[in-house]
Amino acid sequence: MLASRSEKVVFSRNGFFEWAFMLRDTFLVPILAMHLFAASAASLFLAGAAGAQSDAARTMESAGDTPSNPSATEPSHAHVPSSATLARQFESAAESLPGLLPDQLHGGHGISFECLYTGEVFSNTRGGIRTRRATQYQGLLDLIVSADFQEAGIPLPGRLFIHGQNSHGRGLTEDFVGDRQTLSNIDSFDNIMQVGEYWWEMALWDGNLTFILGKQDINNDFVVTDMATDFIQSSFGISPDVAVPTYPAQSFAAVVKAQLTKSTECKLGIWDGRPDGGNWGFSGSGVTLTVCEVKSRYEIGYDDRPGNWYLGAAYHNDDFLHPNRPVENRGNYVVYFGAEQILWRERYTDEHGDQGLGVFGQYSWSPPHIDTQHQYIGGGLVYHGWLPSRDNDTVGFGVAHAVFSDAPGQSSETAIEGFYKAEVTPSIVLQPDIQYIVAPSGRERDALVVGLRFEVVL
Repeated sequence: MLASRSEKVVFSRNGFFEWAFMLRDTFLVPILAMHLFAASAASLFLAGAAGAQSDAARTMESAGDTPSNPSATEPSHAHVPSSATLARQFESAAESLPGLLPDQLHGGHGISFECLYTGEVFSNTRGGIRTRRATQYQGLLDLIVSADFQEAGIPLPGRLFIHGQNSHGRGLTEDFVGDRQTLSNIDSFDNIMQVGEYWWEMALWDGNLTFILGKQDINNDFVVTDMATDFIQSSFGISPDVAVPTYPAQSFAAVVKAQLTKSTECKLGIWDGRPDGGNWGFSGSGVTLTVCEVKSRYEIGYDDRPGNWYLGAAYHNDDFLHPNRPVENRGNYVVYFGAEQILWRERYTDEHGDQGLGVFGQYSWSPPHIDTQHQYIGGGLVYHGWLPSRDNDTVGFGVAHAVFSDAPGQSSETAIEGFYKAEVTPSIVLQPDIQYIVAPSGRERDALVVGLRFEVVL
């Protein structure tokens, strides 16, 4: 991987980010504060001033008239989103996320507020580092504000996205299992309270060219396998040798996305290469991470079963020192590939439905003389709507395999996961999960971990 917790990394300073660091202190924080103030004030004012208009619009829609919001005709996401992908799903369908709180508290007229709580209890029942008192609870609270300036009537282009995060409790990885791939995608290793993301987005030419500037999670737009997002094992969300900068350590970035054809998109991003979720995204080190990816979507078969693939590469310009090879290496890189495909759709599923069986695969590689964890291969099967009358439930099975280059006897680690994600209400899901981890960190005893996750959209 590009940056491991166990690696000894020597960081260079070339001054590349000095200008950005200075701009942050001078402009960014005041601008962010003004955006937050404007978004909050506009939401409260517009929500109250246009209540009657909203009621009339809802009356027209219920009477069969054409909805004024085109997104209202699109199918909503079938599940409460996992925390690791909340930002991406919120970005595409904020209004469709169900919640326990009244609609008035979720904003309106371009200003949206969302809150998701994810909690889980897991126990290491055998193997790993130890099993004594190896039951732990941890939780993550995500708070999101999104402001579409044009829709809100604010004289600014584009839109603003702010994502606050608070984690508490402790996972099993460090003290009980010892796995490197991290068995839970909400494990922050230390309790955090941070602005994990804040970014401004502007689209041009009917959305064919998009610019995003601000503190970002790389997994929002890069290395995304949508079919794998319901898994709890971290490697299925983003493979371990591409694991910077993502939750809980996001950083400042500039991203451009170009829609080359109707089905093909090219993306380029440059991140601050020393991610730290606890600051505003600037390290001042001059270290950068550059990522380029091409993604293409397609359909196959007489029933147009959807699929996609992506291919990308990342370069980190830092100095790296492998712990078992005392030769300093200038720069590091990784190449990665992923694909997913719906194999079979249920007979009575309409063209927008996703009930049926799908498969996905992931692969990444980086130089073994630089990285201690240099290769990853993973994949799995997912069935949506498996049981009769449980159309919004999901069952999944996957395998994630990481290859190490540390020392003899520490060759690889394999995580095998199975889960059932059940929708209790449109706002609440329960997810029993079991993981069998073969040779955690390549040296510990095989571990069997069982647990339960719940997610609530407030």
